[in-house]
Amino acid sequence: RIEEIKIQKELVNQLKSQRDALTSSIDKAQKIQKQGETNINTLSEALVQRERDYQNAKINYDEGIISEDALLSAKLAYTGAKNALEVGKLQIETASDDINALMSQREAISHQIASAEGKLDILISGADEKDKTIAQSNADAATLESEIAEYQKNKFAVKSYVNGIVESVNYETGEFVNA
Repeated sequence: RIEEIKIQKELVNQLKSQRDALTSSIDKAQKIQKQGETNINTLSEALVQRERDYQNAKINYDEGIISEDALLSAKLAYTGAKNALEVGKLQIETASDDINALMSQREAISHQIASAEGKLDILISGADEKDKTIAQSNADAATLESEIAEYQKNKFAVKSYVNGIVESVNYETGEFVNA
């Protein structure tokens, strides 16, 4: 029993360590999400600026003020800003999904901890009064069933009240005999 208690305590400690690790991972993912949200604002402002630059570059190119290379450079900067914003949004979405998954895992482990601690309490304290009462009721019922079976066996057995030798048996086991 001592070994069972030791094993159960170790299980509880392992589960708590897993829960703590998940909590730490959740905190990190939330920080990443918050940083990503801050970056989204910066990336959105950069996209607006790059789009404006690109629109100006198209006008300047059409008027012959800048070269085609300058126009393509502005378009590339605009496309890069647009892609960076999309990537940032996807990172936030991924972080949010990760947070939800980690929180679900943490909740499941919390339930496992409660169950393991309950089992540990039972191992340490032994059976509670309800368990003892149920066990005693089951033992009493089994004793009563045994007595009933013995009574029925004796009631339905054919007995002779005189000593002697049985010369023949006219009935098989299980057949009813009328007295």
